Amino acid sequence: MNDVYTADEILMAAASPANPTPDQDERHKQLHLPIPKDEEKAGIIEQAEKAISAAIIQLLTRQPFFGQLLCSLRQVPTWDMPTMGVDGINLFYNPSFVNVLAKPERRGVLCHEVMHLAYRHIQRKRQRKDKLWNCACDYAVNAIIKDELEMPLPEWVLYRQDFKDMASEEIYRKLQDEKQKGKKGKKGKGDKQNGKGDG
Repeated sequence: MNDVYTADEILMAAASPANPTPDQDERHKQLHLPIPKDEEKAGIIEQAEKAISAAIIQLLTRQPFFGQLLCSLRQVPTWDMPTMGVDGINLFYNPSFVNVLAKPERRGVLCHEVMHLAYRHIQRKRQRKDKLWNCACDYAVNAIIKDELEMPLPEWVLYRQDFKDMASEEIYRKLQDEKQKGKKGKKGKGDKQNGKGDG
């Protein structure tokens, strides 16, 4: 796992019961955010900087804990990631992504990013699989943002009500179980089609 914890795993498409950990590349495609021309980048970055600053000011009033955490991060625009990411020092963001978010959603996404730091998700990962751990952390964080803080997030986030009040480690185990059951189900269907099913 790299040292940057990104929002890539949550901000792309809603997961379904059949696919609790949707593929990151598939979700990226749904954003439809082309890299702008060089002469357009400065204006897009300026717009994003103002939007982030306004969101942080609002959070300092409404959610000062998150606002203070965001103030401690250096803002770094980049076109190398589709959404946002943090590493404990920097807040990396795709300016085009920031600009397409509604104001309330922007505040929610910023809170999402610093919650990964507050909950020390990078340090708690240990030997767990990157993708599954990222999804588990995102489910946990988004449940807090939506259900406890009652802040809006984009409709495509990873969110399940049955994961409310659960730690990332517990969600990870449940996702593991679901993936295993899904594999067994697919295997069973395939065997039956080949005349090798149990039934």
